[in-house]
Amino acid sequence: MIFVNQGKAVYKGVEAQATYAFANGLAVFANASRNYAKTHNDGAPKTQLANAPLWTAAGGVPFKSGPIRF
Repeated sequence: MIFVNQGKAVYKGVEAQATYAFANGLAVFANASRNYAKTHNDGAPKTQLANAPLWTAAGGVPFKSGPIRF
């Protein structure tokens, strides 16, 4: 693996998450983000940083009933 210092960079983003819980112990959740990670060197074009994601997302269905959880 090779690491390279790309100089100055600008990082920005927004993230949202929502969860809904049902009465029977079941819940659903979703999470997403939009990211901005670009080089910011003088005189050079602004390009997306390598390996920096443009977006992320996750979702799940947790369950809890008495001693059982998953």
